Amino acid sequence: MRAAMIWLILLLPWFHAGEAVTPETGAKARGLTPFFRGMTISCQGWGAEWADAGFADELRTLQGLGVNAVATHPYARIHADGSIRWRSWRANRVPDYVLHPLRTTQRAGLHKMVKPHLAYWGSPFSWRGDITFADPAAQRRFFDDYQKWIVALARDTSSADLFVVGTELDRMVHHEAEWRRIIAAVRAVTDAPLTFASNWDSYHKVPFWDALDYVGIQAYFPLTQNPTPDSAAIRAGWQAVMGNLKTYHRKVGKPILFTELGYNRSRLAAAQPWDYKRDSSNEAAALQAQCLRIGLQVLAENADWCHGAFLWKWFVGDAAYENFYLKEPRLTAEIRRVWLTKTLR
Repeated sequence: MRAAMIWLILLLPWFHAGEAVTPETGAKARGLTPFFRGMTISCQGWGAEWADAGFADELRTLQGLGVNAVATHPYARIHADGSIRWRSWRANRVPDYVLHPLRTTQRAGLHKMVKPHLAYWGSPFSWRGDITFADPAAQRRFFDDYQKWIVALARDTSSADLFVVGTELDRMVHHEAEWRRIIAAVRAVTDAPLTFASNWDSYHKVPFWDALDYVGIQAYFPLTQNPTPDSAAIRAGWQAVMGNLKTYHRKVGKPILFTELGYNRSRLAAAQPWDYKRDSSNEAAALQAQCLRIGLQVLAENADWCHGAFLWKWFVGDAAYENFYLKEPRLTAEIRRVWLTKTLR
């Protein structure tokens, strides 16, 4: 699979010359502060699906579920020496996989979040939260390369309604000066509200929330250790989580946004929501749906300070073997039930 992903990047329709996307169409210019009923449309490679004509069909389906916002996650590759590699482009030749989802969501009347991801496979890092450097030269190289990539991406998606300056890079957040430099550079090229997507157990370690617009959290909070929890136990777990988050929201003075929220088809869905191993049992499917339903309900109940979530994850076309797969009738019914019936901003 990884080898196929590497080849796919070479085959993408990288360049597109077309209409300009300007900051004047951005969220801040429109004064929007919505409750984000978001969905992340993921990919099985490096994003070719985002430039596919079928992307627009998925948006129509998602709108029927009550979704009002969509995220994609453009990639760059991280290496052991701190260097970051991506395909650069001229300002008037931005790749379709970057521009097509932005333009298509805007034409559909949906909000758009750009959430860059570092591709860590093939590196010594086990996941993005493992990225750190003992060598000062590697650390400097990382921040220099990262700023170049993230600023180029922010500039060319400047009409987005949200931009994420970093995803799950929690072992790097203590380099506060470097992050503040990056945030300032991103602010210079986009009017989009900004956040950082911190892991559920590390959001309180981020020292630069004051420079951002949202406290972004990858919301894979463990809810209960009971292997067969009922709805009361799951709700109690969520109430404890939201109590802590509300206290933190008041401390930092920023609204909370779940940059990811999702549950795998797994008997560990409530205890270890981040676990990616799928379980084909009916019990696992029922627990996945139950966790999703209660999570969405709790979000709706706290919409005054927690401004929504981007669910993980959806695909263009069929990808039923993927983990965290939401395009199943049992799950879409839960999303529709909450997001089309609750009164939200």
